Amino acid sequence: MNPVIQAYSICIQAGQPVLLWGEPGVGKTMITNAIARSLKFSLIEQICSTWDPTDVGLPMLEKAGDKSTSFFSRVPPKWAIDCCEISNSGGGVLLYLDEYSCTPPAVQAATLKIVGERKCGDLQLPKNLSIAASANPADQAAGGWDLAPPAANRWCHLEHSLNVDEWCEGMLSGFPDPVITKLPKGWESLIPSKRVLISSYIKRFGKEHLMNCPDDEASAGRAWPSPRSWESCARLLAAAEAIGADSAVVLHLVKGMVGNPAISFLTFIENLDLPDPEILLKDPSLYEHPSRGDKAHVVLASVVAAVLQKNTIKRWEAAIDIICSAAREGGTDIACLPARTLLKNKASGADLKNEIIDLFPTLQAAGLVGGE
Repeated sequence: MNPVIQAYSICIQAGQPVLLWGEPGVGKTMITNAIARSLKFSLIEQICSTWDPTDVGLPMLEKAGDKSTSFFSRVPPKWAIDCCEISNSGGGVLLYLDEYSCTPPAVQAATLKIVGERKCGDLQLPKNLSIAASANPADQAAGGWDLAPPAANRWCHLEHSLNVDEWCEGMLSGFPDPVITKLPKGWESLIPSKRVLISSYIKRFGKEHLMNCPDDEASAGRAWPSPRSWESCARLLAAAEAIGADSAVVLHLVKGMVGNPAISFLTFIENLDLPDPEILLKDPSLYEHPSRGDKAHVVLASVVAAVLQKNTIKRWEAAIDIICSAAREGGTDIACLPARTLLKNKASGADLKNEIIDLFPTLQAAGLVGGE
């Protein structure tokens, strides 16, 4: 399958708002309809270039119950009510906002609550509502606008280009719906391990890779790194791993969320060559302290993340053994943060080792634990 289309389907299933960019007429709406059919989602399509801010919630003056005071409510449009009714009946819903780059800034601002909070007017939209949109580059859209940075940073931006061979084949034999690999139940359990990788990358490369909104309007209207977009990136990395997506799909997802740091981040995690934390928890003696500080941080953080997913006495004590080994071989600084996290989440009935108790003065000096 085309990696962009697979990335698009992953976003839709994972609940990540996704914006499909492409020239007019390349089939963005057709692809969206096909994915909705494959997933058996009801498609609610809105051409938002025709909206004004009141189409996201019409202000209406109402009287309070005692009739002595008045207040404004925001009446949701019919499509928003339809989304709720379909979801309440047990069906999946995909809200598709067409011509999103043709919406003026005031409408973009009004859609922030839809995209970020799943709220339209005074109506709370379903939490499992999937949201997709399509956009033409501003110079190819009639009345096009660059996206405002707050709006742009909430989307995963994917670039769809025309594949001539695929189009010619489709013209001859028809355009079949894509075969979508569905996310398995429990895929979100992979998210903590992806947060570990991201936090370790940021710890090594610094604030510029964490938060960097471009100065020029065109770049600020696409993908760029922020705490919010990195958090979304963790979800998409987990979803991609859950279905065994290849590296091309992962690159589209990461670049679509955080922009320029994508290749640097993927190179970083590729070169880590990490041990399986579950193997280390079964036998802590297998822990070998890495020579690279950033790799040691990732290994310890992944062990802690695994314990927090399933916190038993045996696993908690095994993690403590690993952290103590790290403190002996790499110094107490590398062990402080994972030790604090484990101590805050101590399994009931687990024993504190003397070696971890010896870390208390260092943890207290760093302000990581109290003086009790």
